[in-house]
Amino acid sequence: MNLSPSSPGEVDCLVLGGGITGAGIARDLGMRGLRTALVDSHDFASGTSHLTSKLIHGGLRYLDQGKIRLAAEGVMERDRLLNRMAPNLVRPLKFIIPYEGRHFPKWLFTVVGIQSYGFVELCRSGRGSKPLLAPQLRRDYPGLLEHPFGVSYWDARTNDARLVLATLRTAHAHGAALFNYTTIEDARFEDDVWRIVLRHEGCPIHRHAMGGVSMIEAQPRAEAGGLTSSIIASPPFASQRIGHPREGFGADGRWTLRARVVVNATGPWAPDTCRLLGVEPVALLWIKGSHLLLRRPSTFGDDAIIIRSIRDHRPLWVIPWETRLIVGSTERRYHGDLREVRADRDEIDDLWSSVLHYFPRHGFTREDICGAYAGVRPIVEQAGESENRLSRKFEIITDAPRRLITVNGGKLTTFRRMAEQTVDAVERLLTRPEADAAMRRRLRSERLWPGLSSSDASQLAGALRAELNGAPATDDVLDHLVRLYGTDAREILACPERQWHQPLFDQLPYTLAELAYLCRTEQVQSLLDLIKRRTSIYFLADRAGVDQLNSIVRAVAPILGWDAARIEHEIEDVQREFAADCTALGPSASSPRLAPQTIGA
Repeated sequence: MNLSPSSPGEVDCLVLGGGITGAGIARDLGMRGLRTALVDSHDFASGTSHLTSKLIHGGLRYLDQGKIRLAAEGVMERDRLLNRMAPNLVRPLKFIIPYEGRHFPKWLFTVVGIQSYGFVELCRSGRGSKPLLAPQLRRDYPGLLEHPFGVSYWDARTNDARLVLATLRTAHAHGAALFNYTTIEDARFEDDVWRIVLRHEGCPIHRHAMGGVSMIEAQPRAEAGGLTSSIIASPPFASQRIGHPREGFGADGRWTLRARVVVNATGPWAPDTCRLLGVEPVALLWIKGSHLLLRRPSTFGDDAIIIRSIRDHRPLWVIPWETRLIVGSTERRYHGDLREVRADRDEIDDLWSSVLHYFPRHGFTREDICGAYAGVRPIVEQAGESENRLSRKFEIITDAPRRLITVNGGKLTTFRRMAEQTVDAVERLLTRPEADAAMRRRLRSERLWPGLSSSDASQLAGALRAELNGAPATDDVLDHLVRLYGTDAREILACPERQWHQPLFDQLPYTLAELAYLCRTEQVQSLLDLIKRRTSIYFLADRAGVDQLNSIVRAVAPILGWDAARIEHEIEDVQREFAADCTALGPSASSPRLAPQTIGA
């Protein structure tokens, strides 16, 4: 794929937006052989795509609302991700629903309800829905409020940001060019072609230090066990390891691109993007979902528990995630700045008081509150529906005369389905033949990068253990690297600095060797990119990992070309971000152990 920013290039489709929707569309376009470029004005997955509840689920509540089709679509896509496309990132998760009187979804007791949610396939693996009586609830969930009985069912969880990056790396392996921190400076539709002037801005706070972006020509390679590592589009100072680097954007930071079709996949920013492109904006609702992060007790177990808000009885998830419990989410309309979405005091009080009510025996105190985060979901307008009943249905709007497609709504689970239908619309605009049955099967089942099956991963991990021969990486670190990066784990483990293979945090597998690798391969341009979206250090380590930030930033600074002033700015940015996220927890936002003290019990 030849897209040289130094001279005008042409693509079949330009995708605007680097969240899960845009990533899925870029993957689908690349797999069908269409010349593709994707740009995001901020970082990849920097919107709601890294601020979800971390669930891949069918949408159990849709059955209660009579929305059978939406639930069935979600279950089908969940099973594709869980069993075929991303078993390394999407894992089964058992949910427990305690009896809640008139609020209990009685349809769970019917065989029809269970089968319609797609339990049949999961039952083949021994993961069926089961009733739970009081003695079992007391034994298995000792911290939970007494309930006479309950029901278990299965869905799945994921690392949302890593799912986006895996999808993007798959798209790149199929020929897509990807750029973060790149804005549209001018857009004109002339002679049936979009003429787009792109400008690489660099990380917004440090644009002066970023320079341009170098293109890596996509050269997908096949190796045993799946796709190999592929650099997305690296800053000029990054190590260029594969492909053929081309000149960066012009001296003025601009690149003119021609696109036969443009897809607007910018989520809640879709109306603004429409205005930028000179078309009538779409109508969307912004629904804010806030989450509370708690320190996970050793006695909590591995199952998620569905409780109810003690205020309005809406369902709330309590989800175990590594060292944390995620409690959420709220659902409220939002009208503020999309780059400054934060949980507010009232939302935190609601989540916290509900947890205290349902888990009196866990002995939660305010010191167990580790942080909070919030994201905005773009919801297609649905007349007469309350916030709690708004569905995550999606719509694809095609402006054929201007060769513009806008994708609205949807959710993390159904991104692949949205992508397939969107690219069908792209092909119609390009008057290309529809994808045949063989391509459809590939689109619906081909594994995301790094392309390893569970058995492949086990074999690779075993081989690497033999190769290490006393190297300092722990089994947990090795398994983590193989699961996320496949054959690239060998490159990470080859780092000669032995201390770089030691975990940076207790109970977490992150090492300096992994962080250095990510800086070389995934277009990291800020410390927040690295610890909040390429990894989950920001959420899982105490105080957003501030105790290790100096070690991290000094290790990656030579790779990213940062000087002492830039290092200081990066650490300050993380501290500001964490303080803003923790504002609702109390006045001492920099210390979550102190911040929650003003929250009422």
